[in-house]
Amino acid sequence: MTSPTQRQAISRDITKELQQVVYAGHQPSAVWSDWLFIAEASLRMLPVHAEAMRETGRMAQDPPEIAEEWARIVQRYGDNFQHLARAYTLLLDIPDQDDICDILGPLYEGFAGANEAVGQYFTPWDACVLIAKTTVADAPAEVYRRMEQALREHPIHSLLVPEREGWINAENGRWIAENMLPWQHFEPIKIHDPCVGSGGMMLAAAAEFPRWMLTLGMVRFYGQDISRDCTLMTSINMMLFGLNGWGMRYQIAGQRLLPMLPASPILSKPHLAEPDYMVGAQGSLFDMTHTG
Repeated sequence: MTSPTQRQAISRDITKELQQVVYAGHQPSAVWSDWLFIAEASLRMLPVHAEAMRETGRMAQDPPEIAEEWARIVQRYGDNFQHLARAYTLLLDIPDQDDICDILGPLYEGFAGANEAVGQYFTPWDACVLIAKTTVADAPAEVYRRMEQALREHPIHSLLVPEREGWINAENGRWIAENMLPWQHFEPIKIHDPCVGSGGMMLAAAAEFPRWMLTLGMVRFYGQDISRDCTLMTSINMMLFGLNGWGMRYQIAGQRLLPMLPASPILSKPHLAEPDYMVGAQGSLFDMTHTG
Protein backbone atom coordinates (compact mmCIF):
# COMPACT_ATOMS: atom_id res chain seq x y z
CA MET A 1 0.00 0.00 0.00
CA THR A 2 1.33 3.44 -0.96
CA SER A 3 0.82 6.04 1.77
CA PRO A 4 0.03 9.70 0.99
CA THR A 5 3.53 10.61 2.13
CA GLN A 6 5.05 8.06 -0.25
CA ARG A 7 2.87 9.32 -3.12
CA GLN A 8 4.05 12.85 -2.51
CA ALA A 9 7.69 11.74 -2.46
CA ILE A 10 7.28 9.84 -5.74
CA SER A 11 5.51 12.83 -7.29
CA ARG A 12 8.45 15.03 -6.35
CA ASP A 13 10.83 12.54 -7.94
CA ILE A 14 8.76 12.55 -11.14
CA THR A 15 8.87 16.34 -11.22
CA LYS A 16 12.65 16.28 -10.77
CA GLU A 17 13.06 13.94 -13.73
CA LEU A 18 10.87 16.10 -15.95
CA GLN A 19 12.67 19.24 -14.79
CA GLN A 20 15.94 17.74 -16.00
CA VAL A 21 14.48 17.77 -19.51
CA VAL A 22 13.36 21.39 -19.11
CA TYR A 23 16.86 22.37 -17.99
CA ALA A 24 18.12 20.96 -21.30
CA GLY A 25 16.20 23.70 -23.10
CA HIS A 26 12.68 22.29 -23.64
CA GLN A 27 9.39 23.98 -22.78
CA PRO A 28 7.58 22.50 -19.74
CA SER A 29 4.29 22.26 -21.65
CA ALA A 30 5.92 20.30 -24.48
CA VAL A 31 7.77 18.01 -22.07
CA TRP A 32 4.53 17.30 -20.23
CA SER A 33 2.58 16.56 -23.41
CA ASP A 34 5.26 14.21 -24.74
CA TRP A 35 5.58 12.43 -21.41
CA LEU A 36 1.82 11.89 -21.29
CA PHE A 37 1.95 10.34 -24.74
CA ILE A 38 4.73 7.95 -23.66
CA ALA A 39 2.86 6.91 -20.52
CA GLU A 40 -0.52 6.44 -22.21
CA ALA A 41 0.92 4.54 -25.17
CA SER A 42 2.99 2.27 -22.92
CA LEU A 43 0.04 1.36 -20.72
CA ARG A 44 -2.28 0.90 -23.70
CA MET A 45 0.12 -1.43 -25.50
CA LEU A 46 1.13 -3.49 -22.48
CA PRO A 47 -1.55 -6.21 -22.92
CA VAL A 48 -0.76 -6.34 -26.66
CA HIS A 49 2.94 -6.85 -25.97
CA ALA A 50 2.13 -9.55 -23.41
CA GLU A 51 0.12 -11.49 -25.99
CA ALA A 52 2.91 -11.11 -28.55
CA MET A 53 5.53 -12.26 -26.03
CA ARG A 54 3.50 -15.41 -25.40
CA GLU A 55 2.94 -16.15 -29.09
CA THR A 56 6.28 -15.15 -30.59
CA GLY A 57 8.69 -14.45 -27.75
CA ARG A 58 8.99 -10.86 -28.96
CA MET A 59 7.14 -7.64 -28.31
CA ALA A 60 4.45 -6.59 -30.78
CA GLN A 61 4.98 -3.97 -33.44
CA ASP A 62 3.43 -0.69 -32.39
CA PRO A 63 0.69 0.80 -34.60
CA PRO A 64 2.05 3.44 -37.02
CA GLU A 65 0.54 6.35 -35.12
CA ILE A 66 2.33 5.28 -31.93
CA ALA A 67 5.60 4.25 -33.60
CA GLU A 68 5.92 7.52 -35.52
CA GLU A 69 5.19 9.75 -32.53
CA TRP A 70 7.46 7.67 -30.29
CA ALA A 71 10.33 8.01 -32.79
CA ARG A 72 9.77 11.77 -32.95
CA ILE A 73 9.94 12.09 -29.16
CA VAL A 74 13.07 9.94 -28.90
CA GLN A 75 14.77 12.01 -31.60
CA ARG A 76 13.68 15.29 -30.05
CA TYR A 77 15.05 14.61 -26.60
CA GLY A 78 18.06 12.44 -27.36
CA ASP A 79 19.84 11.40 -24.17
CA ASN A 80 17.25 13.26 -22.10
CA PHE A 81 14.63 10.71 -23.12
CA GLN A 82 15.93 8.62 -20.22
CA HIS A 83 14.41 11.15 -17.80
CA LEU A 84 10.99 10.73 -19.41
CA ALA A 85 11.34 6.95 -19.14
CA ARG A 86 12.34 7.14 -15.48
CA ALA A 87 9.45 9.49 -14.72
CA TYR A 88 7.08 6.94 -16.26
CA THR A 89 8.56 4.11 -14.20
CA LEU A 90 8.13 6.19 -11.05
CA LEU A 91 4.51 6.89 -11.96
CA LEU A 92 3.74 3.18 -11.85
CA ASP A 93 4.79 3.00 -8.20
CA ILE A 94 2.02 5.37 -7.07
CA PRO A 95 -1.35 3.59 -7.64
CA ASP A 96 -3.00 1.80 -4.74
CA GLN A 97 -6.16 -0.12 -5.60
CA ASP A 98 -7.58 0.57 -2.13
CA ASP A 99 -7.02 4.31 -2.35
CA ILE A 100 -8.16 5.71 -5.69
CA CYS A 101 -7.08 9.30 -6.19
CA ASP A 102 -6.12 11.80 -8.88
CA ILE A 103 -2.42 11.24 -9.53
CA LEU A 104 -1.79 13.38 -12.58
CA GLY A 105 -3.82 16.51 -11.85
CA PRO A 106 -1.63 17.72 -8.96
CA LEU A 107 1.48 16.70 -10.90
CA TYR A 108 0.37 18.79 -13.87
CA GLU A 109 -0.39 21.86 -11.79
CA GLY A 110 2.93 21.58 -9.99
CA PHE A 111 5.04 21.06 -13.10
CA ALA A 112 3.46 22.68 -16.15
CA GLY A 113 0.70 24.70 -14.49
CA ALA A 114 -2.97 24.85 -15.44
CA ASN A 115 -3.76 27.21 -18.32
CA GLU A 116 -5.77 29.79 -16.41
CA ALA A 117 -5.76 32.09 -19.47
CA VAL A 118 -8.36 29.83 -21.07
CA GLY A 119 -10.22 29.19 -17.82
CA GLN A 120 -8.55 25.90 -16.95
CA TYR A 121 -8.89 25.07 -13.27
CA PHE A 122 -8.68 21.67 -11.63
CA THR A 123 -11.18 20.82 -8.92
CA PRO A 124 -9.31 20.03 -5.68
CA TRP A 125 -9.41 16.33 -4.81
CA ASP A 126 -11.21 16.90 -1.50
CA ALA A 127 -13.95 18.77 -3.38
CA CYS A 128 -14.20 15.90 -5.90
CA VAL A 129 -14.66 13.44 -3.03
CA LEU A 130 -17.33 15.61 -1.42
CA ILE A 131 -19.26 15.94 -4.68
CA ALA A 132 -19.01 12.19 -5.34
CA LYS A 133 -20.30 11.33 -1.87
CA THR A 134 -23.32 13.56 -2.36
CA THR A 135 -24.16 12.41 -5.89
CA VAL A 136 -23.23 8.73 -6.26
CA ALA A 137 -23.14 7.45 -2.69
CA ASP A 138 -26.21 5.28 -3.40
CA ALA A 139 -24.99 4.12 -6.80
CA PRO A 140 -23.86 0.65 -5.62
CA ALA A 141 -27.47 -0.02 -4.63
CA GLU A 142 -28.46 0.82 -8.19
CA VAL A 143 -25.96 -1.77 -9.45
CA TYR A 144 -27.61 -4.39 -7.23
CA ARG A 145 -31.04 -3.36 -8.55
CA ARG A 146 -29.84 -3.73 -12.15
CA MET A 147 -28.40 -7.14 -11.33
CA GLU A 148 -31.80 -8.25 -10.03
CA GLN A 149 -33.45 -6.88 -13.17
CA ALA A 150 -30.99 -8.76 -15.39
CA LEU A 151 -31.75 -12.01 -13.59
CA ARG A 152 -35.49 -11.46 -13.95
CA GLU A 153 -35.07 -10.96 -17.70
CA HIS A 154 -33.24 -14.27 -18.14
CA PRO A 155 -35.63 -17.10 -19.09
CA ILE A 156 -34.09 -19.61 -16.65
CA HIS A 157 -32.81 -17.46 -13.79
CA SER A 158 -36.15 -15.68 -13.62
CA LEU A 159 -37.70 -18.95 -12.42
CA LEU A 160 -35.15 -19.33 -9.61
CA VAL A 161 -34.65 -15.89 -8.09
CA PRO A 162 -36.91 -14.21 -5.51
CA GLU A 163 -39.57 -11.84 -6.78
CA ARG A 164 -38.95 -9.33 -3.99
CA GLU A 165 -36.51 -6.48 -4.55
CA GLY A 166 -33.39 -5.84 -2.53
CA TRP A 167 -32.24 -9.44 -2.09
CA ILE A 168 -28.89 -8.78 -3.78
CA ASN A 169 -26.62 -6.85 -1.44
CA ALA A 170 -23.00 -6.34 -0.37
CA GLU A 171 -22.86 -9.83 1.14
CA ASN A 172 -23.84 -11.84 -1.94
CA GLY A 173 -23.42 -9.36 -4.80
CA ARG A 174 -19.93 -10.32 -5.89
CA TRP A 175 -20.64 -14.06 -5.90
CA ILE A 176 -23.79 -13.55 -7.96
CA ALA A 177 -21.98 -11.28 -10.42
CA GLU A 178 -19.19 -13.80 -10.93
CA ASN A 179 -21.33 -16.95 -11.05
CA MET A 180 -24.93 -16.20 -12.02
CA LEU A 181 -25.34 -12.84 -13.70
CA PRO A 182 -26.52 -12.99 -17.35
CA TRP A 183 -24.32 -10.19 -18.63
CA GLN A 184 -26.26 -9.80 -21.86
CA HIS A 185 -29.16 -8.47 -19.77
CA PHE A 186 -27.13 -6.24 -17.44
CA GLU A 187 -27.00 -2.49 -18.06
CA PRO A 188 -23.83 -0.94 -16.56
CA ILE A 189 -23.85 2.31 -14.66
CA LYS A 190 -22.48 5.08 -16.90
CA ILE A 191 -20.73 8.11 -15.44
CA HIS A 192 -19.87 11.00 -17.77
CA ASP A 193 -17.86 14.18 -17.24
CA PRO A 194 -18.18 16.70 -20.12
CA CYS A 195 -15.16 18.70 -18.94
CA VAL A 196 -13.01 15.92 -17.60
CA GLY A 197 -9.72 17.62 -16.72
CA SER A 198 -7.46 14.97 -15.23
CA GLY A 199 -10.41 12.70 -14.39
CA GLY A 200 -10.68 13.70 -10.74
CA MET A 201 -14.46 13.69 -10.61
CA MET A 202 -14.70 10.24 -12.20
CA LEU A 203 -11.98 8.83 -9.95
CA ALA A 204 -13.79 10.14 -6.88
CA ALA A 205 -17.00 8.57 -8.15
CA ALA A 206 -15.18 5.27 -8.77
CA ALA A 207 -14.00 5.26 -5.15
CA GLU A 208 -17.64 5.04 -4.04
CA PHE A 209 -18.06 1.58 -5.62
CA PRO A 210 -16.73 -1.77 -4.39
CA ARG A 211 -13.58 -2.73 -6.26
CA TRP A 212 -15.17 -5.85 -7.79
CA MET A 213 -17.86 -3.75 -9.49
CA LEU A 214 -15.16 -1.67 -11.15
CA THR A 215 -13.07 -4.67 -12.14
CA LEU A 216 -16.02 -6.47 -13.72
CA GLY A 217 -16.97 -3.39 -15.75
CA MET A 218 -20.30 -2.84 -14.01
CA VAL A 219 -19.49 0.87 -13.89
CA ARG A 220 -18.17 2.65 -16.98
CA PHE A 221 -16.64 6.08 -17.21
CA TYR A 222 -16.82 8.52 -20.11
CA GLY A 223 -15.18 11.92 -20.40
CA GLN A 224 -14.33 14.61 -22.89
CA ASP A 225 -12.24 17.77 -22.84
CA ILE A 226 -11.06 20.45 -25.22
CA SER A 227 -7.47 19.72 -24.14
CA ARG A 228 -5.70 16.65 -25.54
CA ASP A 229 -3.42 16.60 -22.50
CA CYS A 230 -6.47 16.38 -20.24
CA THR A 231 -7.91 13.43 -22.12
CA LEU A 232 -4.52 11.69 -21.90
CA MET A 233 -4.28 12.37 -18.16
CA THR A 234 -7.73 10.92 -17.63
CA SER A 235 -6.96 7.88 -19.77
CA ILE A 236 -3.75 7.21 -17.83
CA ASN A 237 -5.54 7.58 -14.49
CA MET A 238 -8.21 5.13 -15.67
CA MET A 239 -5.53 2.61 -16.65
CA LEU A 240 -3.47 3.01 -13.48
CA PHE A 241 -6.48 2.17 -11.33
CA GLY A 242 -7.84 -0.57 -13.58
CA LEU A 243 -11.06 1.20 -14.58
CA ASN A 244 -13.05 0.67 -17.79
CA GLY A 245 -11.80 -2.90 -18.08
CA TRP A 246 -8.08 -2.15 -17.80
CA GLY A 247 -7.68 -4.07 -14.56
CA MET A 248 -8.94 -7.20 -16.29
CA ARG A 249 -6.74 -6.55 -19.32
CA TYR A 250 -3.68 -6.36 -17.08
CA GLN A 251 -4.78 -9.52 -15.28
CA ILE A 252 -4.92 -11.39 -18.57
CA ALA A 253 -1.53 -9.95 -19.54
CA GLY A 254 -0.08 -11.28 -16.31
CA GLN A 255 -1.56 -14.71 -16.88
CA ARG A 256 -0.04 -14.82 -20.36
CA LEU A 257 3.39 -13.90 -19.07
CA LEU A 258 3.26 -16.20 -16.03
CA PRO A 259 4.56 -19.37 -17.78
CA MET A 260 7.46 -17.36 -19.19
CA LEU A 261 8.45 -15.76 -15.88
CA PRO A 262 8.39 -18.46 -13.17
CA ALA A 263 10.82 -16.58 -10.94
CA SER A 264 8.94 -13.28 -11.01
CA PRO A 265 8.45 -11.78 -7.54
CA ILE A 266 5.14 -10.33 -8.71
CA LEU A 267 3.56 -13.12 -10.73
CA SER A 268 4.52 -16.02 -8.47
CA LYS A 269 2.36 -14.94 -5.53
CA PRO A 270 -0.85 -16.87 -4.74
CA HIS A 271 -2.96 -13.72 -4.28
CA LEU A 272 -2.61 -12.92 -7.96
CA ALA A 273 -5.65 -15.08 -8.64
CA GLU A 274 -7.76 -12.08 -7.57
CA PRO A 275 -9.42 -10.32 -10.53
CA ASP A 276 -7.83 -6.96 -9.72
CA TYR A 277 -4.35 -8.15 -8.88
CA MET A 278 -2.60 -6.17 -11.59
CA VAL A 279 -3.96 -2.83 -10.41
CA GLY A 280 -0.96 -0.95 -9.13
CA ALA A 281 1.47 -3.56 -10.48
CA GLN A 282 1.45 -2.61 -14.14
CA GLY A 283 4.98 -1.31 -13.76
CA SER A 284 6.32 -4.74 -12.92
CA LEU A 285 4.64 -6.16 -15.97
CA PHE A 286 5.95 -3.41 -18.19
CA ASP A 287 9.50 -3.83 -16.93
CA MET A 288 9.33 -7.58 -17.46
CA THR A 289 8.13 -7.26 -21.04
CA HIS A 290 11.06 -5.01 -21.77
CA THR A 291 13.79 -7.21 -20.26
CA GLY A 292 16.19 -9.20 -22.38
